[in-house]
Amino acid sequence: MIKIEEYISWPDFCLDVKKKTNQNFLFGLCHPSHNGLTRDGKLPYSVSEYEFNFMKDFIIRHNLKKGFELATGTCVSTLALGFGFSKTGGSLLSIDSYEEEISQNQPINSTGRVYEQSIDYALNQQLINAYNLENFVHLHVGWSPRDCERIIFEKYEKDVDFVFFDCPKTAEDFTRDASFLVSLVKKEKFAIFVHDTHCFMDEFNRIGQDLFGMKPRQITEFETPNGKISQVFPLSVITNIE
Repeated sequence: MIKIEEYISWPDFCLDVKKKTNQNFLFGLCHPSHNGLTRDGKLPYSVSEYEFNFMKDFIIRHNLKKGFELATGTCVSTLALGFGFSKTGGSLLSIDSYEEEISQNQPINSTGRVYEQSIDYALNQQLINAYNLENFVHLHVGWSPRDCERIIFEKYEKDVDFVFFDCPKTAEDFTRDASFLVSLVKKEKFAIFVHDTHCFMDEFNRIGQDLFGMKPRQITEFETPNGKISQVFPLSVITNIE
């Protein structure tokens, strides 16, 4: 049984999920420089084990309360964030169109189609229920930015203090997905984590600075029970939290 307060390894995570839900998560099938998880060998691939634990612990350490995630995917990062918010008494809104899950292609310049009846949504809700996160994690089917601002405003109005983007893969998509958040993030204390920024690093750093007034930074070294680990692909963050 995994413990939220402790470092969670992929072997332990996959075994625990299998026991609780019979869902089959696999590691070691993604790019060798990014060890994400896949459900049944299909897209999308999740964050790495190190990113999973880093974001979970970041939420707990800084007592963050209002989270927003774009691209629920297979719910791996969602569980990490949900574990964190369950400890702070906060909540997470996680949104996905489920286009990648259905098409088995990474959506770039998406047309805005959403898949309300996605089996992956049902599987993700099963995971949330299995880990007793129903009061902390709220899954939505929607498209960014069309549905996101409405969903956030209905739950929080404003003052979002944690964001995770695992959707934008281009400068255009990041601008599309992040611009509406400028008026919604909590100015005094916020952290915006962004996955896959190696696809458009220079543009990401410029846009992030322009939108939020903070110089983005890239995290490539992570602490684990076996010592410090370096990761090839960075996890980027825009934050005013020291």
